[in-house]
Amino acid sequence: MVTTANPSPVPPAWVDALTDGALRLVFGRATFERGADYARRGLVHQADVAEDGSEVTGLVDGTARSPYFTVVERPAPSRRSPVGSSECSCPIGGSCKHVVALLLTLRDGG
Repeated sequence: MVTTANPSPVPPAWVDALTDGALRLVFGRATFERGADYARRGLVHQADVAEDGSEVTGLVDGTARSPYFTVVERPAPSRRSPVGSSECSCPIGGSCKHVVALLLTLRDGG
């Protein structure tokens, strides 16, 4: 379940348009599958969308005691990737299962 400062965050169009296939291509099959599992298990506890839709943020449970803070930016118009840059406070630092879990949770309505 997603809890947010905004009770029901509406995903920006760029998140809503993400397909599972596109996410598999961007993040790789194994990372996508692990992130999808995290999303299914409800490990995204907080998700929010910037007012202008330029980024999404969330807290995602992982192996650490505290959830990981995750940020994903809208892709630049000149990029071919459907996802912009990402950062995560996990040891990987971004482009990780926590990013996938956040995007899927927002896209699928938590």
